Amino acid sequence: MLVAVIKGNKKEALENLLKANAFVQAFEFRLDLIEHDFIAELKENASHPVIFTLPFKEIPEHLLRLEPDFIDFAHTTSFGYLEKIRRNYPGIKI
Repeated sequence: MLVAVIKGNKKEALENLLKANAFVQAFEFRLDLIEHDFIAELKENASHPVIFTLPFKEIPEHLLRLEPDFIDFAHTTSFGYLEKIRRNYPGIKI
């Protein structure tokens, strides 16, 4: 599976997402390398599944409400937090 990593400011991230739409099977939004205020807009423009990644931190609730297709977690993430995600957002694959 070919996954495009999306990061940067709004202009850069949106340009990269639109360019990659024809070539990839999924997008990884690096939440530690992207401004959070336009992630909903990016997700709307993604024509493939979206993965949210925020290494070594919990993903903020307002971003979980966007319901990405997948969430990538560090191996150190607590099981309690993962269970909360499974319970509150059953459509998100972990």
